Amino acid sequence: MGQGFESVHNSTLPWSPDESGTKTLLANNIARAALISAIVCTSLFGNVLVLMVFHRKPQLLHVANRFVFNLLLADLFQTVLVMPLVIAGSLPEAWPFLDTGLCCKALVVLMHLFAFAGVNTIVVVSIDRYLAIIHPLSYPARMTPRRGSSLILLTWFLGAAQSAPPLFGWGQIGFDRHHLCSLFWSASHSYTVVIALLTFWLPVTIMLGCYWMVFRAPSASVSSSGLRARHRRLHNHCKAARVVFVIVSSYILSMGPYSILSTVTIRSPAPPPQWLTTSSLVLFFFQCCLHPYIYGYMHRSVRREFLSLLCDSCHARRHSEPDSCFMATDGRRRTVRSPNNNKKKLTVCFTAQAVSVLFIPFILLYIAC
Repeated sequence: MGQGFESVHNSTLPWSPDESGTKTLLANNIARAALISAIVCTSLFGNVLVLMVFHRKPQLLHVANRFVFNLLLADLFQTVLVMPLVIAGSLPEAWPFLDTGLCCKALVVLMHLFAFAGVNTIVVVSIDRYLAIIHPLSYPARMTPRRGSSLILLTWFLGAAQSAPPLFGWGQIGFDRHHLCSLFWSASHSYTVVIALLTFWLPVTIMLGCYWMVFRAPSASVSSSGLRARHRRLHNHCKAARVVFVIVSSYILSMGPYSILSTVTIRSPAPPPQWLTTSSLVLFFFQCCLHPYIYGYMHRSVRREFLSLLCDSCHARRHSEPDSCFMATDGRRRTVRSPNNNKKKLTVCFTAQAVSVLFIPFILLYIAC
């Protein structure tokens, strides 16, 4: 959450001390609550819908998609259990548990637990995609369902190990001078550095490494393939590279400001401006909105069921029997036309598809690649 500071250092200020008045602070808190509220609505819609797709089509839950399921589950927990309390804590006199230190600690630990479990899962997804694309023959033996389940448990175990130390004295949690429940990064330099390394710099390095190796793989295999096979291989590798590229970009956008701010402010004798803290926190939560749309649209089978579910939901409100513009039984995309060629049905389906696309901020990056 917001970065608080209790110790004063003799280093140069990277920003001026925050002398904001009451009105400015109130405006900042209201903006924070409004932005996070929008994130809650968007995240709930996306995560629940994609999780419903997995529930509707269990055959999609192969090992790779189990990692995606775990990531979306962590995002959903963050959205339902943490964000509403952060919103309440951002409003004046709205802290729901009478400012108890225990509840504040639990909130901060849970926030980082779900976020770090998601980070660890993203790393696993990147490595899994690298193995599946670069070593397709040995991949089934390496990534068995049992090993996949073990990796999922490991993501949560590491997340707990990364988020729990402040409960035992390595790091400090409390209310900052603006009465916001915060993790005081300056209370333990070692913990701040370790967390920044394990939850941002190391994951970024691993993901960039996977992206680079997947990206350069086509050129290494050009001489050993025929023209047609080479074209297909290049297409598959480029598509996989786009997936990893979007994952890395979204991760840097969401986790980067939060991690960098916590590291930079270690040496600062004054807390950062509230607007900067709010911006980093909003981006920190924003990743919960990105993941379902990235994975929903970067995988054809999930995307097909995603759109089919949207269309079925729209039609269920107006018709007694289901009528979908995308038939999922045979995996083919086709338009269902009523006897009277009702154009409204098609309009509803394609409007749902268009609205879904609007929720994908990184689709332009993936197309550009």
